[in-house]
Amino acid sequence: MNYVHGHTGQFTLLNVELLSLYYTREGITMNYDAFGNRLRNCRLSNGCTLQDLADATHYSSKHIGNIERGRARPSMDLLVQLSNYLCTTPNYLLQDSLTPCTDDTPVSYSSELLIVFQQYLENQQCALKHITEHYNSIQE
Repeated sequence: MNYVHGHTGQFTLLNVELLSLYYTREGITMNYDAFGNRLRNCRLSNGCTLQDLADATHYSSKHIGNIERGRARPSMDLLVQLSNYLCTTPNYLLQDSLTPCTDDTPVSYSSELLIVFQQYLENQQCALKHITEHYNSIQE
């Protein structure tokens, strides 16, 4: 499991740069309740406790619990740490929580960026899966 986290961390620097462009666009809103629910579901499906996430990220379990309840906002740094520890992507954790601005144009800049970002992350996740499978087969 640590192997996956290490390699995921290498890929997330570019991911965060792209995400920050999308995340900070004017007119984009974040539904922190939706983000918290997705984070909680991901944590539980991985069999992790709040304390596990706290230990891995060096944030308090209270803070992470508040994020799961939509009462606190995660930093970009914490978002990356959480996604790495849970073997997922920032995009997966954010997918139900970001709402792009709506205007007269059928596709806004932020929507286009999100599509590119999603495709990039899907490709990286597929590559990570293959790397992990290969690594695990070597270890056996």
